Amino acid sequence: MKKIQYNFSRLLLVAGMVPLIVAASVVVAQPAQTRAVGVIEGIVTQTDNGAPVANAQVTLSGGGIKPQSLERLGEQLNASTYMPPQLTMGGVRAHYMNSGGMTQQQAQQATVKVMSEGFPPGPESAAMEDGILRGIMRYTNVNFGTSPFNSDFVSAISDFRAANAQFKATTDRGGRFILRDVPEGQYTLRVERDGYYGRGSSVPQSSAVPVTVSSRQAASVTIPMVRAATISGRLRDIDGFPLANTSVQAFIVTYSNGLPALRAAASNKTNDRGEYSIFWLPPGEYIVATVRDSTQVVGGLLQQVVGTFYPGTAWVTEAVPVTLRGGQNLEGIDFTHRVSKPVRISGTVVTTLPPPVPPANAQGAPVNVANQSRQAFLMLLLRDPAAPDDIGAREVSTARVDIAKASGDFEFEITQPGSYDLYVRMPIQNLGLSTPVAFGRVPFDARDENVKDLVVRVDPSVSLSGVVTVNGSAPGQNSIKISMQPDDSGAKLPAYGNNVRARTVPVDAAGAYTLPGIFVGHWQVYLEGLSAEMYIADVRQGGSSVFDTGITITGEQPTPLQVLLRTDSGTVQGTVTDSGRKPAAGASIVLVPGNRPQNRLLYRTTKADADGRFSIRGVAPGTYKVFAWPGGDAGLFSVPIDGGYYNPRFLARYETGSKSINVTQTGTSVELTIIPVD
Repeated sequence: MKKIQYNFSRLLLVAGMVPLIVAASVVVAQPAQTRAVGVIEGIVTQTDNGAPVANAQVTLSGGGIKPQSLERLGEQLNASTYMPPQLTMGGVRAHYMNSGGMTQQQAQQATVKVMSEGFPPGPESAAMEDGILRGIMRYTNVNFGTSPFNSDFVSAISDFRAANAQFKATTDRGGRFILRDVPEGQYTLRVERDGYYGRGSSVPQSSAVPVTVSSRQAASVTIPMVRAATISGRLRDIDGFPLANTSVQAFIVTYSNGLPALRAAASNKTNDRGEYSIFWLPPGEYIVATVRDSTQVVGGLLQQVVGTFYPGTAWVTEAVPVTLRGGQNLEGIDFTHRVSKPVRISGTVVTTLPPPVPPANAQGAPVNVANQSRQAFLMLLLRDPAAPDDIGAREVSTARVDIAKASGDFEFEITQPGSYDLYVRMPIQNLGLSTPVAFGRVPFDARDENVKDLVVRVDPSVSLSGVVTVNGSAPGQNSIKISMQPDDSGAKLPAYGNNVRARTVPVDAAGAYTLPGIFVGHWQVYLEGLSAEMYIADVRQGGSSVFDTGITITGEQPTPLQVLLRTDSGTVQGTVTDSGRKPAAGASIVLVPGNRPQNRLLYRTTKADADGRFSIRGVAPGTYKVFAWPGGDAGLFSVPIDGGYYNPRFLARYETGSKSINVTQTGTSVELTIIPVD
């Protein structure tokens, strides 16, 4: 047998790793040896009754990522959901930065290579694929409110996965499938079927399970899927007559860091008898409302204007949510449509920001700023952070702020009454400040009359200094870092909270720190790098405790903040089992402070190990309620991961499945059962 020896260098581009040049010497034998391959056998079943799911599409990751598929994904997103085609590049870059510690420059270089050359076949391409889609979905949901249930959006993602799948199959009448000649290795198996929803996937319409293929062996898998549900009812006008040809929208209530938001899930129009039926909905909590399309395009999206919420109110805070179980046909959601009179909101933006440095003319002299302006962006949020709002309708208008006058007028209309916070965001350039933007805000109540003469003042951000102590003394050398996070409606604005949250500063040996660039608003302290036994015992400002209430920042220099840490904490340990008394591996365990649920600094979370065991250290002594939810990347159903437990309304739905404990320094043990979230 003739042997040929090659010496070469290859550029290895592995998801989450800095590109490395690796030299190798490989001996290639001819003829080639038989590949080490195996078989995957599986069945797709319904979660509620175990019945088989026929005609489900099965794909196996690992086929690499083709550059043409990335280009096509960008085109489909742009055509159907108003997303920029460059969003795919942003998804690749986000994956590299989130999964492997690359710098922005390294991630950008790796991204350019993937966009032009694709990604090679192998198990790593599954992580890359998931990372891209997760980055895209996070961006579109947070910034534009694009629903993960939008059919065009789902189609684009499904086409992308199918184009890169290494193996494909369709389940038979018994829900079974088989994939042959699969090279040995670790993969992700995905299943999709119209009218069903899944688990374990970043896209709720598909189920995903990990699978390991060994040479000359058959790997057996069972993939559960949840049947979609239906909401139906009748719509009438205020005189009691059926209302025909009117759009009825089902908004699913989702949570991000405990903050509820409405995301459009599906809609349908009423027939001539005023009847509507909204189908193919995943299990969950919904708010039903009539909607109409406006002519206003904000953030690239044609806005939908809500008319009336079920059971017949214009106030989202008075809307009654409905809860769907898998496969349920919920009938009788009848309500009366009430026409709301638009309310005009008007006022002025004023600013104390220094004017931007004027550009120079050809002779190097500054250009006169007379008649020049800069743009301000107006965003509207319900004042109560626990009240869900429509994430796609937060940006309501813009204003031109005259540079010379440092002011500019605004006017817009709203159709939903409520108590609101109006935010104004202004970009900052050439000022040498710690943040690239500045915010102003003003509260107002909208009822039946127009709201006039609002004044929103935009000031530069301020700094906050203070000291951290451990058991009453300076901490000495430590790894503690401190930052602030919004504790009111501002938490719903990524550009508002993230700009401050990202500026984490270290605490020195004496316990001193100074946080720059904090906007006007209500904030709570956030600490990283605490040792396992440390907990926050109190936060004080001006001699008073602000531990439970948080602190208010105005345009004035704030009073220093003192953070008191202690080490006499308790430990909570125990086991989690499912309904069949089997260990619940990967379960999400949450400790909620029993009599201080508003204080997020006292919450603790962890994951159960493969045997269903868990241990949480650094728990402040006191009473708690312990919850255990299914863990893993459960996509739509991973409410605990998204911080739903911070929201009182969400928590009330699952309180009966919790256990109450008293944590002391001697330790506490508890046995838990998984709380179903369907």
